[in-house]
Amino acid sequence: MERYTVFVGSIAALGLSPLITVMTGESNFYALSLFPLLVVLWYFTQLSEDEIGVKRGHFRTYLIAFFYPVIVMGVTGLICWMTGSIQASNTSVVTIAEQVVVLFFFTFIIALATEEGFFRGWLFAALHRCDVSPWRITIWTSFVFALWHFAVPFVVPDGRFPAAFVPFYLVNCFLVGIIWGLLRWDSGSIGVTALSHSVWNALTYTLYGYGTGAGVLAISSYHLDPERGILGVLLNIIAFVLLWQWRFKDILHKK
Repeated sequence: MERYTVFVGSIAALGLSPLITVMTGESNFYALSLFPLLVVLWYFTQLSEDEIGVKRGHFRTYLIAFFYPVIVMGVTGLICWMTGSIQASNTSVVTIAEQVVVLFFFTFIIALATEEGFFRGWLFAALHRCDVSPWRITIWTSFVFALWHFAVPFVVPDGRFPAAFVPFYLVNCFLVGIIWGLLRWDSGSIGVTALSHSVWNALTYTLYGYGTGAGVLAISSYHLDPERGILGVLLNIIAFVLLWQWRFKDILHKK
């Protein structure tokens, strides 16, 4: 019964978000539609707050969660600068910082109640209660997380971008999901993953853009985008390997 609930919950998330977005035409509803689903499934499965990941987590994991996207975005920016791909406007540093801070806090609140609350929260905990192995939990939650993003460039009004880059986008979502899943194992907290998620979105969308809208760096090619390009895939693979060797190698064996 519990595994059946996990399967139904996963399918419901994949279908509900694009359906509501198409019906309403509102971009924000794509993520927000996960909140009522999360509430219903949480109530139905009677998972505890501790199982869901509503806990503080360790300080060191917050540091990893923060610096992982900061370093990826920084290296991306450096490569774009070295290759002459930045066509930046005259936007002031203060304005950029304000945009990043506002988007960070907005995403943090929304992510806790939607993407992190569902994928690294309920789905993660429900699979753990079913005695699924740690690696399978990490892979399945990351796979569903990536698949959930598939419809974004097609049905979200503000999220559309060329279909040729959707495969890179999905691979990046999967790789980021793996890293955030490992952070969830390390910390036990969705607050940690929500922090990393918020920093990622705030920096990516401000500096590199969202949908067809350009970021303040105005890079010349989607290939150099950290979320939708091949450069993002390469950097996220490197980040995973380094984090695995440095921090995550033995975590799953201890669970």
